[in-house]
Amino acid sequence: DFAAGALACDALEGADAVVLATAWPEFGCMEPALLARDGRRCLVIDCWRVLDRDAFGAVCDIVYLGNGELIGDITVERTAAAQ
Repeated sequence: DFAAGALACDALEGADAVVLATAWPEFGCMEPALLARDGRRCLVIDCWRVLDRDAFGAVCDIVYLGNGELIGDITVERTAAAQ
């Protein structure tokens, strides 16, 4: 449950997947332990590249959206129309 007025990071507690669609400073300051899960890994889609891959990659799976993001063996590139 998420209540209006609660801190944005409170919404992440226990989540299996997270989409960071805003570049709020609150997300850039959070600790990796907030996304750590017992026996499973949280999936994070970071649209603004806010999270540090080294720090957060140890506790969750991160996909960065943007220019030339490498996803496994596939490189996703922006098309001229999308730029």
